[in-house]
Amino acid sequence: MKKIIMILVFGLTWINLMAATIYIAKTNGEVIEVVTDNIKSVHFSDEKVAMVQLIGTPKHVDWLSDIDAEPQQVELRVVLRDGNNQPLAGKEVAITASLGVPLEGNYLAVSDENGEINLQWEVYPHECPPPSQYGFGSTVMVVVAQVLGESILAESSILLFRY
Repeated sequence: MKKIIMILVFGLTWINLMAATIYIAKTNGEVIEVVTDNIKSVHFSDEKVAMVQLIGTPKHVDWLSDIDAEPQQVELRVVLRDGNNQPLAGKEVAITASLGVPLEGNYLAVSDENGEINLQWEVYPHECPPPSQYGFGSTVMVVVAQVLGESILAESSILLFRY
């Protein structure tokens, strides 16, 4: 049945020989918009998120002594793209981590016109084990960005060290 529908869509495109917009209703209720510029190309403008990228900078945080007990910040950047690698603006994303807190207190953020979210995450020295007679203390902070309403997420890790 799916092959017949796609043949019909492309058949209509060839018959019209001009720009057209065709809507395909999927069985799960979603609607895909197919835009044809001419008979040579077809563009799918499905608003579903195809790619989520989560980047944490720096990749590790260091405290050099117990005197150096100030919180440190990690910059988190989330990038959202559709199936055509185009930015997705206005998507709500929940960002959580095993350690630390968002600097401005927001665990939810909305992607900008570039499909990006940038925020600062603060981590504290007491969240990392102290150094011992055997060496430095270390732990891993795991960060997760989950697009609300979608079954897609990204994960990143930041290393914490106390010397």
